[in-house]
Amino acid sequence: MVKSIHAMKRSWQNGQLLEMILKKEAAIIFVTAEAAIQKLPRPDGLLRDSITLTHGDEKNRDKLIERLVKEGYERTDQVETLGQFSVRGDILDIFPINAKDPVRIEWFDETIDAIRRFSLEDQRSIGGLTKVDIMPIASGEKEAESSLLDYVSPDQLLVLDEASAFFEEAKKSYLDNREFKDQLFSEKELLERSQKSHLLVVSALSQPLYQAYPRLAIKVRAAAPYNRSWDLLIKDLKGWIKEGIHPLIMMGTRDKAFGTAQHLQNEGLPMTFVQKGSLIPEKGGAVFEGGLSHGFHFWDENWLLLTEADIFGSRKERRQKKKIRGAGPALTYFTDIKAGDYVVHDTQGIGRYLGVETIVIDGIHRDYLKLQYAQGDKLHVPVEQVGLLHKYIGSEGTPPRLSRMGRSDWQKAKKKAQKAITILASELLRLYAQRKITPGHAFAPDTPWQKEFEDRFPFEETPDQLKAIQEIKADMEKPVPMERLLCGDVGYGKTEVAIRAAFKAVMDGKQVAVMAPTTVLAQQHLITFQNRMDAFGVRIEMLSRFRSRKEQKDTLDKLAKGDLDIVIGTHRLIQPDVHFKDLGLLIIDEEQRFGVAQKEKIKQWSSGIDVLTLSATPIPRTLHLALVKGRDMSVIESPPEDRLPVETYVAEYDDGMVKEAIEREIRRGGRIYYVHNRIEALDRIAHRLREMIPGLSIGVAHGRMTEDELEEVMVGFYQGDYDVLLSTTIIENGLDVPLANTIIIDGAENFGLSQLYQMRGRVGRSSRLAYAYFLYKKDKALSEVSQKRLQAIRDFTELGAGFKIAMRDLEIRGAGNLLGAEQHGQIAGVGFALYCRLLEDTIKALQEGKSPEEVLHDPTINMKLDAYIPDDFIDNPRYKLEIYRRLGSMKYEEREDFMDEIIDRFGTPPKELVTLWRVAAIRALCRDLVVDAVTARPGSLTIRFNPHSKANPDVIRDLVKEYVPRLTFRNPMADRFVKGTLILTAAGLMVKILASVNRIFLSRLLGGEGIGLYQLAYPLYNLLVGIVAAGIPAAMSLIVARYAAQKEWGSVRRVVTVSFPFLVFLGLAVSLAAYGLIPCLFSAGLIKDERAFVPMLFCVPALFLTVPLAGLRGYFQGFQEMRPTALSQILEQFFRVAFMLVLSVWLLPKGLAMAAGGAIFGAAPGALIGLLFLLFCYRRQQHAWKREGRDLTLKEPISVPFILRELVSLALPVTLSTLMIPLVGLVEIILVPDRLLAAGFTVAASTTALGYLTGMAMPLVNMGTIPTNSLAWSTVPAISEAHALGDCDAVRNKARTALRILILFTFPAAVGMYLLGTPVSQVLYGMKAAGPVVSALAPSVFFLGLHQVTAAILQGLGRPKIPMVNMFLGLAVKVGVLWVLAAQPRWNVIGAALATDLGLALSAMMNLAAAYRLERIVLPVKTFLRALLASLLMGGAVLWVNRTLLVKLGLVTSTLGAVGAGALFYGLLLLVLREVPFHVLKKKRRHHG
Repeated sequence: MVKSIHAMKRSWQNGQLLEMILKKEAAIIFVTAEAAIQKLPRPDGLLRDSITLTHGDEKNRDKLIERLVKEGYERTDQVETLGQFSVRGDILDIFPINAKDPVRIEWFDETIDAIRRFSLEDQRSIGGLTKVDIMPIASGEKEAESSLLDYVSPDQLLVLDEASAFFEEAKKSYLDNREFKDQLFSEKELLERSQKSHLLVVSALSQPLYQAYPRLAIKVRAAAPYNRSWDLLIKDLKGWIKEGIHPLIMMGTRDKAFGTAQHLQNEGLPMTFVQKGSLIPEKGGAVFEGGLSHGFHFWDENWLLLTEADIFGSRKERRQKKKIRGAGPALTYFTDIKAGDYVVHDTQGIGRYLGVETIVIDGIHRDYLKLQYAQGDKLHVPVEQVGLLHKYIGSEGTPPRLSRMGRSDWQKAKKKAQKAITILASELLRLYAQRKITPGHAFAPDTPWQKEFEDRFPFEETPDQLKAIQEIKADMEKPVPMERLLCGDVGYGKTEVAIRAAFKAVMDGKQVAVMAPTTVLAQQHLITFQNRMDAFGVRIEMLSRFRSRKEQKDTLDKLAKGDLDIVIGTHRLIQPDVHFKDLGLLIIDEEQRFGVAQKEKIKQWSSGIDVLTLSATPIPRTLHLALVKGRDMSVIESPPEDRLPVETYVAEYDDGMVKEAIEREIRRGGRIYYVHNRIEALDRIAHRLREMIPGLSIGVAHGRMTEDELEEVMVGFYQGDYDVLLSTTIIENGLDVPLANTIIIDGAENFGLSQLYQMRGRVGRSSRLAYAYFLYKKDKALSEVSQKRLQAIRDFTELGAGFKIAMRDLEIRGAGNLLGAEQHGQIAGVGFALYCRLLEDTIKALQEGKSPEEVLHDPTINMKLDAYIPDDFIDNPRYKLEIYRRLGSMKYEEREDFMDEIIDRFGTPPKELVTLWRVAAIRALCRDLVVDAVTARPGSLTIRFNPHSKANPDVIRDLVKEYVPRLTFRNPMADRFVKGTLILTAAGLMVKILASVNRIFLSRLLGGEGIGLYQLAYPLYNLLVGIVAAGIPAAMSLIVARYAAQKEWGSVRRVVTVSFPFLVFLGLAVSLAAYGLIPCLFSAGLIKDERAFVPMLFCVPALFLTVPLAGLRGYFQGFQEMRPTALSQILEQFFRVAFMLVLSVWLLPKGLAMAAGGAIFGAAPGALIGLLFLLFCYRRQQHAWKREGRDLTLKEPISVPFILRELVSLALPVTLSTLMIPLVGLVEIILVPDRLLAAGFTVAASTTALGYLTGMAMPLVNMGTIPTNSLAWSTVPAISEAHALGDCDAVRNKARTALRILILFTFPAAVGMYLLGTPVSQVLYGMKAAGPVVSALAPSVFFLGLHQVTAAILQGLGRPKIPMVNMFLGLAVKVGVLWVLAAQPRWNVIGAALATDLGLALSAMMNLAAAYRLERIVLPVKTFLRALLASLLMGGAVLWVNRTLLVKLGLVTSTLGAVGAGALFYGLLLLVLREVPFHVLKKKRRHHG
C-alpha cells in the first residue's frame, strides 16, 4: 500500500500469514481492518508462482535469478531489507517476503549445496535450513482482485469480532489511503464479499450486520481495579471463597507470585502458590506466574482471574527486544569512503580517492588505493595501509585544497595542528583531572522506593535504555562528578532515563535542576515529571521568564531553603539570583539548543555536581568531546515497538502538494504542523491556506506570544481545536501530539540540519505512518551547504538516524570549536577524522607519559606474495574496501572467525585472499607483541622488535629451533656492530696504507732534511687537532643518538644547525690562535730551525676545516650510519696524499721549507673534500626525511646555550682522555731509559730497549686494536639510543653484544701476538730481540680493546668522566709499576711492558665495574670461555704450523702460514662452538618458515 519500510514489514507478515492459511497450518491469525481491505493475488496463482528450493536439488542459477526479477525482487549488492536479493559467485542471498529472516543459498556446480538463514546486522549465517519457499512480490496476473476471505477454506474457522467497529475502521483506512484505491477494497465491497463466507460473529452488543450468521455471546466482565488497596482485595477474596468461587491471581514473576501467596496466607486466606498442574484448587484460590494484562470473570463459571495490574495498577506492556532490520551501527558512518571523496593520507595530505586498482609488479598482484593530488599527481597506497586514510570532514561549504606530493605544506599544516592539539589535549586532561579530583557526591545504591518507582513505568524498557540507566547510576554512585552525554533519537525514552536519575538524586536528599531550551518543552517536562513522581511526594516546580515575579520569587525561596526537590526551567535557571540549598544533579535537555556562553555559565556553577546531557542530535562540539573520550557517552538505538520511519519528501514549494498533504491528514483524523521561520509571514500564510482549503481551522504560535497565549494554542492543538498549527521553530521541542502526523516545513533551506531533524521528530510518534515535507522556495538556486543538508534529511529516514545526522552535520559544517576558536582552523587543515585520531592519540600519550609515536604502532609486513582480493571474487569496491579495512584492524584472536565470515558471505576464498588473510593475521600478532616489522626475502626472514616489544626473542628462537630446526639465526644487533666495526676498520686500514705510501714518497722526494722540517711542523698540527676535535665526534654522536632514539627529528636538526656554526667558529678561533702561537715558539727558542716557520703556518688551514668535519662524522655515527664516516675518512686521506705529493713537487724548486709546507697544506683540501661529502650526505638525508613525512618540528624548545654546554661537557672528558696517551708516551720516553740505566743497561742499550717497546711492540698493539676502536665508535650511539628510550634491557643487550664481539676479535689476536712475537718481529723489523717485548705486550691487545669498548659504553650512558678518571688512575699505576719493575735487572724492559698491561687492565676493569654498577653490565661468560678455549686450541695449531713450515719454507712463509692457518682454525672452532657473529659476511641458504 505504501512504499516504505512499513509496507515491506507488512509484506513479510502478509506473505507469511497467507502461506500459513493456504497450507492450513495450526495457528490463530489476527487480521486488522487495514490488512483485510488489501487486494491480493489469487490463491492458486500465488501457489503457482511460489518457488521452492531444497537442499540437494539441481537448479539453474541464471534462470532462478531471471525469475526472481520477474516476480518483483530487487537485485542489490547486499541484502538489507525485504524483497531484495544479491549474487556473489556461487552464493545467492535473498529476503523472501514470507520469511522472518533472509536466506543464503550456496551452489556447487548446479546443485544446491547449502541453505542457511543469516542476520542483516552482520550478514553472518545463523542457522541451516533444508528448504525455503519464496513467495512472489508481483503476481503473474495483471491485477490482484482476491481478498483475504478467498484464502480461507470451508474447514477453517473465520471469526469476526465487533463487525460494526471492524467495518468502520475499514472505511477509515480506505479514506486514509485513497491514492492507492485501485489496490484496496472499499468497505462496501468487503462487506459484500464477506457475506459469502462462513463466519462466526462475536459481539457484546446487538448490531444490524450478519443477523443470519451464528453468534457467540460470552458472558464475561472485566475485573475491577484495586489500586494497591490490600484491605479491599482481602475483603473481596474472603467473600468469593465464602460463595464457593475460586479466585486465581496472576503475577508477573515467580517471586512475586510466591510472595503474594505467602502474604495472603498470613492474612488467613487459603491461597496456594501453584507452579504446575491444575490451577483451580478444591478449596480456596491459587497464585501463579503469568503474563496477562487484565483479569476477568465469566458469569457462569465458579472461578475468576485477577492480574498484577488489577491489584497494583497498570502493568508494563511487554515489547519484543529486537532491532529494526537494516539499521546498522551509527558510529561507523563517517568512515565510509567512496570514489570521488576527499580523503586525508597521514603522510601525503589531502587527496581525492579514485578507487581500488590492481597492479602487477615483478609478477606479484597487489591491490592499491588510488589517490589523486594537486597538479595531477597520483599516489598508489597499498591496501594494508588503508588505516592511513580518513574521510575528509572540514569546514562548512569549503572544499579542501589538494596537497602537493613531496612538498612540506602538508607537514607544516599537520605540525601546526599537532601543536594546537597538544595544547588542547593538555587542557582536556586538565579538565578531566579536575573532574576526578573535584569532590563530588557519591549517591547511595538504589532504595526499595527506587525499584517501586521504576516498576511503575508503563512500558518495557529497551535494552539500550537499561544499559544507559545502569551506566548513569554507576556514575552517580562514584565520588567524582558525573559528566555523561545520553544520545538517543526522538521518542526513544531519554526522558525516562533522566527521570530515574532525578528520582535517585531526590531519594538521596539532593536537589535536581532540569534545563530545557524552550518554555513549551519545560512545560512538557513538568507534566511528565509530575505524572511520574506525584505518588511519591516529590516536590516539583517550573521556573521560566513567563512565570510571574511572585511565582518566581516563591520558587527561588523554596529552592534556597530546600523545600523544593526538582526545578524545571529554561535559561532562567542560570541567572545569578538562583541559589540551591543542596544541588546534586543537573539535567540539560536538547543540549544543541544552548549557546556556548550559556554553557560556560552552566560550567561555572555546576562544578562538583553530576551533569547529564540529553540530545537526539548532539552539536559537533559535544559529539567530538564524546568521540575523543573527553566525555562519557551512552547511546539509545532501540526504537519503540511499531514505530515507523517518517515518509520524507524534499521538493520545491507547490500549492497543490501542500493542499493534498493537509487534506489527506485531515481525512484520516490527524493534525498538521506548518512551520515557517518568519513571524511576519505567518498571517499571510494562514490566509493562503484558508483560501486553498475552506473551513480549515488554524492555530498560530510563535515566540513573541505570552505564555498564556502560547499555552492556549498548544493545548487547543493537542485537544483537536485546530487542524493546523502554523508556527515558527518554537515547536521544535514541544508537546507530544500523537495525532499530528504530517509536518510541512516552508523555507527548509534556511534551517540547520539538526533543526530539520528535530522538527521532523514532532511527527511519527505513534504507530501511524507520518509524512514530512521539506519545501524550498520555488526557482531558488540552493547553496551547496543547503543542498547537502536537504539531501541528508532525505537520505537518513530510518529509525535511529539522529546519530548519523549528527555525524553528517560534522561533515557539512565541521567540528566547530571544542574549547576555543583556535581549533577550528586546525580541523579544516587536516580534516575532522585525522584531527580526532591525533587528539585521541595525544591524550593517550600524555596520560601514559609517552610521545604519540610510541602509542601508535602499525607493524610493517614486507613479503613478495600475491595477497589481494580478486575482482572475480568480490567486484564491488564498497565491500572490497570494507574487507580490506577490517583485515587491517583485525585482532589475532578473531582471525578464524573473520575467515569463517568471508566463507559464509562470499564463498570459498581464492588463494590470494587466503594469503592476504594470513598476512593480516601476522600483522595483528605483531601489533599485539609490539613488533615493528617482518621482512621476508629469498633465503632470509627478518623480525625487527620494537624497544617496547612484549615478545621475548630468545623464546621465539627456541620455538623456531624446536619446530623448524633447519632455520638458522642471526642477531641484527650484532650484525649492526659487526658491519659498523668492519666498515670503520676497513677505512682505518685504508687510511693507514695511504699514510704509509705517502710517507715513503715524501721521504724519497724531500730526503732526510725535508722530512725533518715536515716532522717539526706535523706534531703541532696533531696536537692542536687532538686538543680541539678529539672529543667532538663522541659528544656529537651521543647527543644525536639520544634525540634520534626518541624520534625527535626536529631536535636532531636543531642540534646540527646550532653546533655546526659553533664548530666552524671554534676551528676559526683555534686557527687564529695558532697563527699567534707559532711565532712565540720561535721567539721562546723552543724551535731552533727557523725554516720550520713556513710548514707550521701551512698547517693552520687544515686545522680550521678539521673541527666541523669531526662534528659531522659524530653526527652520522649517532645514527649508526658508519658508511658516510668511513667514506669521508678515505676521501680525506686520498685527496690529502694526492695534494701533498702534488704541492710538494710543485713547491720543491722554491726550497725544502716550501715543499714541506706544501706537503702539510695538502691536509686542507683533503679535509675540505671530506667535509663537502658529509654535507652532501646530510642534505640528502634531510630530503629523504621530508619524503618520508617525518615530523621536523621541535617538540619543546632547545636553547643554544643548552646545546653548546652539553656538547662541550661531553667532549671535554674524551679530549682529556685522548691527550693523556701522548702525555704518558712522553713520560715513557723520559722514564724507561732512566730506569733501565738503573738496572745496569748502557745508554745505547736503554735506547734500543725503548725502541723495542714504543717503536715496535706498541704499534703492533695499536694495529691489533683498530677493529676494537671501530667497535667503540659503533657502540657509543647504540648505547645512547637505548639509554635515551629508558630501555635497560636494550642497553644490556647492546653492551653484551659489543663485549662479545670484542672478545671474539681480541682473544685470538692476543694469543697469536704472544706466541708469534719473535717471528713477527723478525719478519717486520728484522730484529729477533724485540720478540719477547712484543709477547709481553700481547695482553694489552685485549685490555686496551676492553678499555675502549667499556669507555664507549659509559659514554653512551652519559658518563664520560668515569673512563677519563679510570684512564688517569690506570696510567698512574702504570708509571708506578714501571718505576719499580724496569729498574730490576730481572724484568727490565719486560717489566715496562707488563706495567703497560697492568695499567690498561686496571682502567678496563674499573670501567667494567662502573658499567655493572650503573646498568648491571657484565662480560658474557659463555662467549669468554668459548673464545678462550678456541684461542688456546688455535695457539697450539699456530705453533705446530709455524714449526713445521719453518723447516721447509723459511721464516716469512711459515709466519704468514701460521697466521692464516690460525685464523681459519679459529673460525672453524667458533662454528663448532656456535659463536659465529659473521652471518653478515656470507650468504647462506635458510629455510623459509
